[in-house]
Amino acid sequence: MKLLYKFIYLFQIVTLFCTLLQPAGPAAAQSAQPGGQIDERNERRFRVFEAVEGMQVEEVSGAKLLLVAYTIFWLLLFVYIIRIARLQAKTRGEIERLQKMLASVQERRVEEDQRE
Repeated sequence: MKLLYKFIYLFQIVTLFCTLLQPAGPAAAQSAQPGGQIDERNERRFRVFEAVEGMQVEEVSGAKLLLVAYTIFWLLLFVYIIRIARLQAKTRGEIERLQKMLASVQERRVEEDQRE
């Protein structure tokens, strides 16, 4: 269950990062004036349909976004794999230490049994 929460958290970070990469276009601009009043042109636009003139071009191509998404995914995957490898090495060292400790305790018991 912990792993699921980590993946959800990771997904949220990636989504936030991708959102921050997109530049704010004209649609994201605020139409309110500093005094909090709405511009008259924008108010008219809200009430009446106006056809868009000229070509609409994507500000960020889909190929760039795909490349960024795959790059982020692979970087995060490599970081995760490296982290798992380090934790595994740490665990392996702990197991070896415990095995040595157990062997020394068993040797002491054998020595004590031989003395008696």
